[in-house]
Amino acid sequence: MFEEEEESNKVKKSALFIKANEIYVLVSKIASLIPEEDSLLSSFRDIIIEDAFTICSKVAGAYNSDIYEVRMESAVLIRKAALDLKLQYHNLKAFEFREIEYYPLIIGHIEEFRLLFLDWVDTFDETDKLEDEWGLFS
Repeated sequence: MFEEEEESNKVKKSALFIKANEIYVLVSKIASLIPEEDSLLSSFRDIIIEDAFTICSKVAGAYNSDIYEVRMESAVLIRKAALDLKLQYHNLKAFEFREIEYYPLIIGHIEEFRLLFLDWVDTFDETDKLEDEWGLFS
């Protein structure tokens, strides 16, 4: 029980998770500016919140595993969510989101996150591998 709590605190104190959480909070604030009555923009709101949540949850999950494949799979999903989050800028702009001028703040945070992410991925230990039946991380 105490070990799990200690691991949870380790994740929450990591620079990567802190930055991921900052992204989630910022995305949530900007997403709250999207008018509910605009169904198209509302669908983009749901997408950006989901992407931001994916980044946080996958960082937390990967921190709690030493298995190389689990960490790599999480890293791939984190990268995809971060890139998708950046690309949503163009959709929101194209569909005339009125507060689009705030979205570059998210992009800046993602770039800061990317630099931390690169350092984090370098810590993955390839000796803790399982047999990958799909051959992706072999």
